[in-house]
Amino acid sequence: MDAPNGSPETPPDAALSLRVFPEDGALVWEATNEGTDSVRLWQQGNSWGWPMPRLYLDPEPDSTAPHRLTPAARVWTRNFPASVDLAPQESARYVLRAGDFDPEMLDAVQGLWHEPLRVRGELRCEPSPEAVEHGVWCGTLRGEEQELSPPHAWLDPASEP
Repeated sequence: MDAPNGSPETPPDAALSLRVFPEDGALVWEATNEGTDSVRLWQQGNSWGWPMPRLYLDPEPDSTAPHRLTPAARVWTRNFPASVDLAPQESARYVLRAGDFDPEMLDAVQGLWHEPLRVRGELRCEPSPEAVEHGVWCGTLRGEEQELSPPHAWLDPASEP
């Protein structure tokens, strides 16, 4: 995990863990506060939190050039810097479905929906004046590489409810 933004509200020992898993046709990033102090993260439903989840995937283990998936750009008609405070052992979830990913990035991997995939989740929060003002954790949090078994509904827009 990269260093936090250093704002006074961000605990210096922020210890977050990340796991990624499929659930109900979506892919879930779950960040858990493993530390002893509260940690503040952006909620997903605003322009600061929406782009945080990223996924690196490849059908081959330990790939040196995995495919990267990020959320598609969104137009926000109402946008407020909403965050959530995680007490020790509490978690925050970020959920993406196939239609939420950047379509240009998704095109390259859609044919892999029926293959076992090696994936590594990431949450990335870039420093900003709003992050400093609201005491939000900034940095890059990476989960462990893992294998997900098919089918991967989160890769197939046709599976959208």
